Amino acid sequence: MACALIGLSTIGSAQIAKAASDDDDDSVPKTEKSGELEQPTISGPLRADPNPASFMAGPLGKINVSGVVTGYGLLQSNPYPDDRTGRVDFSNLQMIVQKADGPVQFYIQTGIYSIPALGVPNSSAIDTTSQTYGFVPLAYAKVKLSDEFSLQGGQMPSLFSGERTFTFQNMNVEQGLLFNQANNINKGLQIAYSKDSTVITTSLNDGFYSDRLTWLIGSVVYKFDDANRVSFSAGANLDRSSHESVATPLLQNNSSIYNITYGYKSGPWIISPYVQFTHVPRDFTLGINESASTYGGALLASYSFTSQISLAGRVEYIAQSGKKSTGETSLLYGPGSKAFSATITPTFQVDRYYVRPEYSYVKAVNATSGLAFGKNGDKKHQSRFVVETGILF
Repeated sequence: MACALIGLSTIGSAQIAKAASDDDDDSVPKTEKSGELEQPTISGPLRADPNPASFMAGPLGKINVSGVVTGYGLLQSNPYPDDRTGRVDFSNLQMIVQKADGPVQFYIQTGIYSIPALGVPNSSAIDTTSQTYGFVPLAYAKVKLSDEFSLQGGQMPSLFSGERTFTFQNMNVEQGLLFNQANNINKGLQIAYSKDSTVITTSLNDGFYSDRLTWLIGSVVYKFDDANRVSFSAGANLDRSSHESVATPLLQNNSSIYNITYGYKSGPWIISPYVQFTHVPRDFTLGINESASTYGGALLASYSFTSQISLAGRVEYIAQSGKKSTGETSLLYGPGSKAFSATITPTFQVDRYYVRPEYSYVKAVNATSGLAFGKNGDKKHQSRFVVETGILF
């Protein structure tokens, strides 16, 4: 995928040079540039409406109102027992209200959404919303304590930066295999320090949406120049928790996570590789009789031929520790299993409207029978065809 994109790099560069201005550079944290709230972060190549609706709210000042209305259709091979071969649904039906400047800021995102991800079953937008982060998935406030320090609290995006929660934020419609091992939205508090090209953030939160403030996560983001940045995030559950739900998987919620992400954005190119390691320790009281780890990497890239046409792709590898058919702890497709994925996503956007077809393929290796794809869990691969379309306003 990366080779195919590189081979096309000489086409249309001049047509989209303006899009590489610093104002549109999502590789630079907005706290670093303007002191504004960082959400919603859009990795590209999709572009948000640069002029959202706004109104003056007395002493609160200027309030921005924006929205995302998108739907998708999906066809897949070897669906899981609790999934289906095809699906048509909303991927986002959401409204965003925010005050993005001043000493006191806030962000509220409300509506329904789907979170399609590779290698796991899909569910309807209503089920996803009600079983994960609710009809107000993000709601938090931020106080600027000084030019360098800020305090933020509420229901916020996680500090792990591989891929974002909602489809419109990412290069691809579906999130990848590594996404399933990290937490995405937390409830808690975080304090950030921003100086020159460095942003350091520490957060006490509930990890995988467990309603228990037992997770500590830290991140460091360093901007080398306008085009290049690197981030390191690490976090762990400081306690043990038996709480379990769709949004709070028992194993992952008792894990530690380490993530390194590089971001490049210049001219027609967006490139974002990252590596990730997770570990779940043995805990007999929770029924975790064997420890387990995952390690993997992903390369995400997008090339814009024009301001309206682009091509995004992703390749991934992830593996779990252990030997096949030994132990009881499965974070992937059984102990000792591995998986590869490849995704390609052409994107067409005119003004606020877009459509993007997508093809993805996942191959499971050394999978335990019953834990892979298909109605009986014995299929080793899955293909998906997806089309998403909608409007960002």
